[in-house]
Amino acid sequence: MKNNIEKLFVDNKKIKTQKGQEKILCGVSIADPEALNNYVRGRFLNLHQIMEIAVFDFGVNVIRLPVHPYGIDDQPGWISNPESYLKNHLDKAINKSIELDIYVIIDLHLICDYTSDEINKLVTSFWTQVAPIYSDYPNVIYELFNEPLYPDDWNKWKEIAQPWIDLIRKYAPDTLLLVGGPRWCQNMSGAAKNPFSGKNIVYSAHCYPDHLRDFNKNWGDL
Repeated sequence: MKNNIEKLFVDNKKIKTQKGQEKILCGVSIADPEALNNYVRGRFLNLHQIMEIAVFDFGVNVIRLPVHPYGIDDQPGWISNPESYLKNHLDKAINKSIELDIYVIIDLHLICDYTSDEINKLVTSFWTQVAPIYSDYPNVIYELFNEPLYPDDWNKWKEIAQPWIDLIRKYAPDTLLLVGGPRWCQNMSGAAKNPFSGKNIVYSAHCYPDHLRDFNKNWGDL
């Protein structure tokens, strides 16, 4: 396996390589790998071509892969056939990232409330399958849950999400893990005072122009 990339870890407030050098990740989030592979919406570029453009034209060192569990653009999605999705889409994206010598984020691309039994089963099933497969890949980063919505309560979010984090750590104890907050990953108010348990956790906020007025109260303690 060609891969010159070092596995990343969290040191205080910085992301670092195994050699102790600070690493700044700059990249893009592309479309769902399945949708790109199947040229939906009349796209004329496939997954690998999009990844090459991101690296060679935009100069990124990380690409985010949003896995839509329920599918997008009439595609069946991960949930319809998890084994097929991994073999035909996610594996190909990971292998291409190795060829390109870049980091890649596997993002469970849910945008929904997070307290239902259905969501708990889906998140648990996804990470039970995915976390062990790529745990030894130094260039792979996991993202727990794209955008949890409501309740807009950090403590409730932590109560629900901590077992998912523990599950991932069971299979991938060292993989860098991105974790957001409630309300489209914009309520990060408890990250400093009531952080998640575990190592190599990176807090991930999503910034939308119309929502910037809310950031002061949610980021004041960070």
